[in-house]
Amino acid sequence: MVRRDRLFVLTLPLLAVMFLCAPLAAQKGERPGGASRSTLTRAVRPPGVVMDTSFPTLSGRKRRLRDSMGRVLVVNVWATWCGPCRQEIPHLIEMAGQYRKYGVDVIGLTTEHPVSEIDRVREFASRFSINYPIGFTSGDFARHLLQGRITIPQSYVIGRDGNVVSHFIGFNPQTSPAQLRAAIEEAIRSPG
Repeated sequence: MVRRDRLFVLTLPLLAVMFLCAPLAAQKGERPGGASRSTLTRAVRPPGVVMDTSFPTLSGRKRRLRDSMGRVLVVNVWATWCGPCRQEIPHLIEMAGQYRKYGVDVIGLTTEHPVSEIDRVREFASRFSINYPIGFTSGDFARHLLQGRITIPQSYVIGRDGNVVSHFIGFNPQTSPAQLRAAIEEAIRSPG
């Protein structure tokens, strides 16, 4: 019995990584092994809980997504242990630096615990030289942000008016960076 319990405890994190980091192909508009742009037929306003919830940041301050109203906002949900997230972060760093002067904010929201895992997240952010704010998402905030999909990474591009321009699920190194850039540039050109 002890061995079976120990095997379960050791296997559970591996299963979580495999499940959370792989896009769910069965969901409409998604392909196995890569991100695809969500089909938005009209502007979608995120629920108030997403925009108004205060979340802790690595800097020790509280922040809300609403604090970036009037700017283009790229929200990336990720975790330090997620392989596709690690592949995507250098592209986000580059885009944060490139588009900042055009009124674009990039925010990374990790799914990790803001107290017990803060040192791991802080070390990761330092090692990758992340140049945008990192916050922590959990509870209703995370549930509404991820819209019932537990796959990460997920990225949102939110226009100056507070409406979602694009929603990306997963990461494909061949297509995702160009798709995200196109969505950011579309949001920059749109009147806010």
